[in-house]
Amino acid sequence: MSDIQPAGALMNDFEISDDAPISEYLLHKISANINEFANGILPVGTIIPSMLTQAQIDGEMFTANIWKLANGGSCVGTAYGTLTGSSTLPDLRGLFLRGKNNGRGDGVQNPDGDLALLALQTDANKAHSHNVTGNFGRLIRVGPTSLAPPIITGQLDSSVAYTSSSSGSEMCPECVTINFFIRVN
Repeated sequence: MSDIQPAGALMNDFEISDDAPISEYLLHKISANINEFANGILPVGTIIPSMLTQAQIDGEMFTANIWKLANGGSCVGTAYGTLTGSSTLPDLRGLFLRGKNNGRGDGVQNPDGDLALLALQTDANKAHSHNVTGNFGRLIRVGPTSLAPPIITGQLDSSVAYTSSSSGSEMCPECVTINFFIRVN
């Protein structure tokens, strides 16, 4: 019983100062421990957002063939391919992720229903209209400048004005571009 040391005693014998070199072996061991920890908590199929590229992921603490860019590439020979029966990774380039309903029905669920995993939803705007009423005895043009076309136009002898489209190719919140990686092994 005398050779049992109190918790932390081993660490007391191991001191690193700010100027002490850290060996490549020690960095490798730390990296391996981090990978082992990540392997235990992040199952195959986990998607992570990252500001890194595939080359940077492969060269960092993660070993190659664990995390792959979700770009529709091959996943043949990976645990992900075996589990899903798919030969390709999901292609998440340029897409937002949306949680699956999984039976949710409280009014904030996906209005298109409980879609299958990896189902793609195309661009859509919720149906709506913009009505302006008044006495439009003449053509009305609101907002024309040398840089922008009219925003609202009215019709002669009409009591309704119609809005025209605005610029942009999609409805998009403010966002930043990232890569999505999926754990394949």
